[in-house]
Amino acid sequence: MAQKKTPAKKASVKKAAPDYSAMTLEELAIESGMTPERAREGVAMLLMLGDTMEGIREHLLAKLAKRNAKGAAKTAPAAKKKPAFKAAKPAPAPVPAPAKKKAGKKKSTAVATAAETMTITLPGGVELAMVRIPGKDYWMGKFPVTQKQWKAVMGKNPSCFRGVNRPVEAVSWNDCRTFLKKLNALPAAKTSGLVFRLPAKEEWEYACRAGATGDYCKLDDGTEITEKTLGEVAWFGDNSGKKTHPVGQKKPNAFGLYDMLGNVMEWTVTALFETRVFCGGSWFYPAGRCRASSQGWNLPRFRFHDLGFRLCADRRAD
Repeated sequence: MAQKKTPAKKASVKKAAPDYSAMTLEELAIESGMTPERAREGVAMLLMLGDTMEGIREHLLAKLAKRNAKGAAKTAPAAKKKPAFKAAKPAPAPVPAPAKKKAGKKKSTAVATAAETMTITLPGGVELAMVRIPGKDYWMGKFPVTQKQWKAVMGKNPSCFRGVNRPVEAVSWNDCRTFLKKLNALPAAKTSGLVFRLPAKEEWEYACRAGATGDYCKLDDGTEITEKTLGEVAWFGDNSGKKTHPVGQKKPNAFGLYDMLGNVMEWTVTALFETRVFCGGSWFYPAGRCRASSQGWNLPRFRFHDLGFRLCADRRAD
């Protein structure tokens, strides 16, 4: 009777560590998690801004070393400990009694409505409207931050095209961070239950499209904006007169957000090497540069008179 052969176990082959020293800058950027297109554009932008190839390589190698160290820590096997004794079954948690309402509690200055919007009153009675993005856990400003909102928080107005209801511009990414710090410290912001921040590029684009499958955005009636109809929702090169305009004069998208495209480009929190990404095109650009996917990037200290921002917010964790 023939003996049954036991199949030989396959020897585990360890994956060789990549040779970073032989990689180009673009290959290192891709290895760090960027798409090929973004890696190519990012390297070109940093070289144009004056960074050296050696400096970019050092930055990417440091980023990869940090990522690999985190990965090694996650994959390290945890030592199993034998329990010294069998744990007793925990008793069911007591049901807490309903909390009593405290008399004389101040009302919040934030007013939530059935339409998933919220209005916050800033110093001087200036209103800030936020819209909850359908199906998501974050909120976006109904409009770009205006000059009167900026002044209510910061005390001055840096804009080139003056007008209280025009979007604030000529603000750097660093300026926006200072604004956010001061805004979040206000009593009105604290009682709103929201923590304000800049949106990520992906959050911004999702909110801008509002369900559109094309290049621009969708309106409340289901109509998709095209290059030919962009003027319905945006101030751009063809209709702006080479200047910004008061917010809210064009149609909103299906999420109820105004001026997502055109008027001013908007900073995001998304980083591209040492730069920060902004989205949406502006009053200066043609229609083809004011798409939902349109983006640019520059150093955090950069300011220009067609560059502003829009607030994003999360629910405050109690």
